[in-house]
Amino acid sequence: MLAKTEEEGVIIPDDGFASVIRGQHDNRMRLHIEALGGSWPIERKSSPVRQMGPRLSRAPRKDELSLAEAERVLRIGATLAWVAEYDDGEWTGARTMTLLCRLWGLCNTSARHALGDAITDPSAAAEAWQVYLSRPDQRIVGVVYVAERRDDPSIIKVGFSTNVHRRMRELSSGQHATMRLLASYRATMLHEWAVHRSLPYSREMKSEWYRRKDIPLWLLPTEVERRAA
Repeated sequence: MLAKTEEEGVIIPDDGFASVIRGQHDNRMRLHIEALGGSWPIERKSSPVRQMGPRLSRAPRKDELSLAEAERVLRIGATLAWVAEYDDGEWTGARTMTLLCRLWGLCNTSARHALGDAITDPSAAAEAWQVYLSRPDQRIVGVVYVAERRDDPSIIKVGFSTNVHRRMRELSSGQHATMRLLASYRATMLHEWAVHRSLPYSREMKSEWYRRKDIPLWLLPTEVERRAA
């Protein structure tokens, strides 16, 4: 789910996986809210129309994105910030904003403004921010992977890596148990963060490790194939 641009070696994430994560998150929230007697979607107050783009004077980037690329990265950021339940006053919000800055190549303040614009109207935001965005920091572009311990398949690891096969070897060495790769999705560290935020927290498990029963089937295509066989 990564698309190469005309510039050799530069990769812009596709928004397909982000849309899947958002769809699964919204479905889970709908079921939860309806179980409590509420209604979905939640009605939100409309924001007043304001001028889009940087609030302070900024120099355009030299490696300007195309309009389509700009809209794509803005949509990804806005979609995943929603899933991560971005809150400016929480530490989780700071993590989300750090990854948005690296995805968009903007400072913290500008990234906040760009996020608000992208949520309001991604197409208009792309026109306003196109010349100020830069290509994603390639250190945060790779795959989100799902792996299991061969000696205990009930334990699942969900993480990010720029080299998933090397990461499997590292995990196998560190865990003293061979890891088996179940699935991998071309994505960014922001995708990984959104996935982690959407999975249930367990005090008994280490960070990024989960019980298989807590992993949704859409993250485990091999599990779907097993049950269908």
